[in-house]
Amino acid sequence: VEVSGKEYAFEGLSDTKPTGKTAILFTNDGMESHEIVVASKKDGVTENFDELLKLPEEEAMEKINMMGAAFAPAKGDQGLLVADFEPGDYAALCFIPTGTMMQDGQETQGDGPPHFVQGMKAEFTVT
Repeated sequence: VEVSGKEYAFEGLSDTKPTGKTAILFTNDGMESHEIVVASKKDGVTENFDELLKLPEEEAMEKINMMGAAFAPAKGDQGLLVADFEPGDYAALCFIPTGTMMQDGQETQGDGPPHFVQGMKAEFTVT
């Protein structure tokens, strides 16, 4: 699956996908640094992802399975995430702070909210 990230959205992720091993080739098509972090809800978790993102990190981590991540720090960079997807609810998120950029090999750390707060969050279901 080819997915691109830009300010502040993912493109190329469908609402549903089949089970099984999947490679996600993530390309940064934006000006800021981006990542794709994929997580699934553990069995029995009833909160939606918006509610989970509001929990303290330690509590939220008890309710999700981290599937993997790919980082693409500069425009045109690519990262690869490979995971074995089982049925369930998933979210793709970017936790990079708004304003973080990589230029000439130097990272400038942004001081804004994480990109997922700006809308760089996509939910999908594996069936």
